Formats: sequence, structure tokens, C-alpha cells
Amino acid sequence: MCGILSLISPTFIAHPTSLGNCANEWECSDSSVIRSIYYQDLELSVSDKRKLANQDKLKDLNNELIKLGNNIKVDKSKEIEQVKSQIEEIVGKETEEIPEDLGNSIDQFNHLIPQITSRGPDYIKYQQFTHSQLSFQLFSSILSLRQPFTSQPIAKDQYVLQFNGEIYESDCEFTNDTEFLINQIVDHGIKALENMNGEFAFVLLDKEENMVYFGRDKIGKRSLCYNFDTDLIISSVPLPGYVECEGHSLYKFDLDSLSIEKIAYNTGMKSLEMGDIEVDSKIVEIYQRLKQSTFIRQETIFPLNSKEANLAVLFSGGIDCTIIAALLMENFIEMKQLYNIDLLTVGFDNPRTGLDAGNSPDRELSLKSWFHLSKKFPQLDVRLIEINIDYESWLLHKKKVAKLMYPQQTEMDLSIAIAFYFASNKEIPCTKMELIDHEVEWDIFLKDRAQFTKQTEYLSTANVLFSGLGADELFAGYSRHESIFSSLQPGVDPSSQFKELSDSLIYDIEIIHKRNLGRDDRVISSWGKELRYPYLDASFIEYVVNEINPNYKIKLEFFTTKKGKTIAKPIRKWILREVAKHMGLEFVQHEPKRAIQFGSKSAKLEIGQSKAKGTDAL
Repeated sequence: MCGILSLISPTFIAHPTSLGNCANEWECSDSSVIRSIYYQDLELSVSDKRKLANQDKLKDLNNELIKLGNNIKVDKSKEIEQVKSQIEEIVGKETEEIPEDLGNSIDQFNHLIPQITSRGPDYIKYQQFTHSQLSFQLFSSILSLRQPFTSQPIAKDQYVLQFNGEIYESDCEFTNDTEFLINQIVDHGIKALENMNGEFAFVLLDKEENMVYFGRDKIGKRSLCYNFDTDLIISSVPLPGYVECEGHSLYKFDLDSLSIEKIAYNTGMKSLEMGDIEVDSKIVEIYQRLKQSTFIRQETIFPLNSKEANLAVLFSGGIDCTIIAALLMENFIEMKQLYNIDLLTVGFDNPRTGLDAGNSPDRELSLKSWFHLSKKFPQLDVRLIEINIDYESWLLHKKKVAKLMYPQQTEMDLSIAIAFYFASNKEIPCTKMELIDHEVEWDIFLKDRAQFTKQTEYLSTANVLFSGLGADELFAGYSRHESIFSSLQPGVDPSSQFKELSDSLIYDIEIIHKRNLGRDDRVISSWGKELRYPYLDASFIEYVVNEINPNYKIKLEFFTTKKGKTIAKPIRKWILREVAKHMGLEFVQHEPKRAIQFGSKSAKLEIGQSKAKGTDAL
């Protein structure tokens, strides 16, 4: 994984001051120097300090607000305003930060360098040169996961490349993907990128064509943004006003006309009608393809060792991530490499409700799924990593997370992003839990789990995190997919509804770069960690979209209510649940979908937020 930052200007601008007295080319692999560039001390605002000091009083006032709001028979608006005034008096007004003047391109470049550096804490390089009467200033950071190590920017023939991500082509399994890619570009030109299987973003200068190409893979799994006025800045991390690159487009910047053209990729997805398939064989095919997608993302991590975990799973305990965790374990056993795996589960103390992190729904489900996975794979050391986030930590980091997730700026985005941010953190000690008695039964374990586990303080060293994102978009896991069938009655042909579902799922994949991927990449990569998505493998997406009919993604069932009304009760992700059964994961097969912000209780932590909506702007 890398961080990308490029500045292309008609005039040379001074070298960035954030790197000290650097020349036209400067590089560093000293971890202490690199850390000094991106490390920052976070500080609570005066208002946040008041919130911490008065939690009990604020909670009482919040409960009073709820009681007054629930009394619909009598007008309590005056009393409500009085309570709100008391809250405001305790908390005070949040002091707005005075934004740094970043109108100048080099000021923006300087401001972004620490954030780009944090994404790749193993190596950084700055390079300045002139081409076609334009000044190029390129900065790259590297998290070294593939061997042999290759520095960036990398140049060959007429090309200069900055590359962030992973390539999973068979010819690239045991080599550095950046070097592989530039060789492919030298041989085949920019078309080499169009059908490349991987998770990446890039900036490519072609000196002969006098073009700069930039963009993301077809799905958009790595963040890339740009800002174009007189100068062009392309960055893995945006500032206000920057545009997020679309996942299914290639951007071409003409160095002669200084203009940008956007070229759409062919995604290869087609909408399906209802249809019949040979269910058993399709279940096996989905399993085998997903297992291969997981394997190629697993075997390219270097180095693997048995002392600590080199990979982890963002783990709610639900069906999507549990399937991925089980596939990782199957692959390790078949590879005869009995390495450790961290299952990361995050929960938040909520001062508004009084619930602590250990009582979140995800924590309970993750414990159950971890327990059964540990019993199923006793050869491996499967560790449940419980990450408990207190209110002070949430207050301390939330502004940083809000900046990282830009341009997504809603309450829902914050509650999702901050859960992923803390799940991947490198600073807050967690509880590592390992099962020491693999014969114990679940009901006995629940009575006294401490008797059957080893628990220690721990910080996960895994630099590669696996995510179950994409399963809901491919297999119809959201309530909006189920609602398509809400008015359907028995005996009515559901063809039009299933066609609508198929179209909806394709749309979900087409916009997932904007809805999820850019945001999640920015918050997790800020810790120098990398996300990998087996469900979003290009060939797996094409297979599931084009070969699995929508009536096997949602299975229609009907039931009669107590009042005698017959209504539809669709089963979301039906065929994926059958895959779980095929894998021997019956313990998670029927678990319902639960959004991370509700499973981890990261939503609505502030006093007075009980009525807030996820779509509300921050």
C-alpha cells in the first residue's frame, strides 16, 4: 500500500517545507524520521473537556429531555428549551477552528504530506522535475507488503508511475506489483490497466503522449481525489473542494491543452431476470471462487510469521466476515502454514445511554462466531481482539476522522468511519482472547468464559485487514432490497420486482466507491494499514452479477400475521447463507444484517442526539 501525492504546475513552486531542506530528489526509510512527519498530538477542545467532566449531569438532563419530548398530551416546549439551555450552559459553545489558508497549491501539497506519509510508514520519497514546460512534484509513501521492495515514483522508458494498491494477476503473485505494472504498461500502454485485477489507484505520466493518466480500479477500492484550477493536485487524501475520482472511470490530463477528460470503463455487469439455476453446483462454485479470491489476497502478504498476526479481519461476527475468516483459516491449513489470525471487534461506551462497549450487539455476536471458529480450526491460533473505545477517545479523534472521510460528511458516515478507524488503530491496548479448551460446549463456555480462555493486553500488529464489504451489494443484504417486495402478494408474478432488484444491485456496485470505499480506505490507511476485499474481486463480481439470478439472492417466502394478513417475508442473501451452511458455519447462517454503527454502538454518542438522523450533515 502507498500514499500518492502529485502536483503539476505551469510554474515551479518551492520544495515543500514539511520535508525540511530537501532537493529535487529526497528519500527516507528511517522510521523515526517518517513518524515525526506524520505524528500529531490530538487535543480535546474546551467544550469536549466540559462534556467529559459533566457526564452524569448531562445524562440526567438528556433523560429529562426524552421524558418531556414523549409527553404529547401537554405542550412542554418551554420546559424543553429550559433543559436545552442548561445543557448548553454546561457544554459551552464549540469553538470553530480557523481554517488554515490553503489557497496556494504548495500550501495544499505541504498540508497533505503528513497524511500521505501516515499511509506508508516504511518509506517516503519526493521528486521534482520539469517536463513539457511544466513542473512535476511527486511524493509517495510506502507500506512494504510485497517483495522485492520497489521505491516510488518508479520510472521506465517514457513512463513515470505512482501506484497504490495490490495486483492479483497470476504472473504477479511472487513479485512486486508496482514493477510488474510498469512493465505491463511499457509493453501494452495504458490499456494494461483496464482489465487489471486488483485493488489500486495510480498516477501515470506518459512523456511521449504528453499525458497524465490517473484513476482507480474499476470498483474504486483505493481512495484517489484531485483538485484542478491553474495547477493539478492528485492525492490519496482530499482537502475541502477536492473531487473524488469515480471507480469506473479513467482520467486523462492533456499536458498541452491543460484539460481533463474522463473515460468510462466497461464494467461488464448485466442485469438478470428471474431464472432457474442448478443450486447445489452454484453454491459450490461461489464457495470455490470466493475461496480463491481470498487466497490470492492472503498469499501476497510478506513477510508471514508465526509469532504475531500478519493479517486480521474486521469482525462483527456476522455472516459476511465469518465466511471470509473461515476461508482464510481453510487456506492457511491447506498451505500448511499455521499462522495467527486476529478478529477485530470494536465497541463504544455510550454516555447518552449508559451502555458500555462490552455490551454492544457486535461484541456478543463476535464472541459466538469466534468461539465456533476456534473449535472448527483448533490447529490455528484464532484470537478475538476486543477493542473498547471510551467516550474520551471518541471525542479526541472524531474531528480527525471527519476530515479523513471527506467528502462524505453525514452523521452515518462518521459513525461508520470511526468504528473502522478504531478497529484498525495502533495505539489503544485491546484484550486478546484465545480459546484454550477446544472441547468445551457453547452453553458451558457462556457460564464462565474466563475459565476457558487466555486473555492479555494486546496491540494488533496486522498490517493487512480483510473486510466482508461487498456481500450485501452482491447478494441483496440491505433492507432497501427487501422492501422491493413489501407489497407483493402470493400468486402475483414477482418478475418485475426481481428485475428491479437486479438493477438495484448493479447500481450499488457502481456507486460503492463513493458510498463506502474511499471513506473506509482513508480512515483505515491513516494507521498505515491496508484493506483487502475478497467479495469485491473483479472476476467474483462478474460471476455473481452475471450468473446468479436475483431470485436466489433474495428468496421469497410468505407468512400470515395474527390478524390473518398474508405478507411477503423475503430472505436476504439466501444463496450466501447456503454457502455458509456448505462450509459448516451453521452457527452464523441465519444471523440478520446489522449495520456496523448499530452493532458497535458508534452512532449517537453525544447528548441530545437521540433524534438525529444518519443523513444529517455534521
